[in-house]
Amino acid sequence: MNAATAINLLTSALGLISALLPLAAGHRRLRDGRDGDDRR
Repeated sequence: MNAATAINLLTSALGLISALLPLAAGHRRLRDGRDGDDRR
């Protein structure tokens, strides 16, 4: 495998993870917010 291809795959994987993490955290925060803990 080419080094550039490996870096490309790694970068896109990291981008995907960093895009999905806030979504998962946002869902969890929304559900916790319903329990009354509504601090920022």
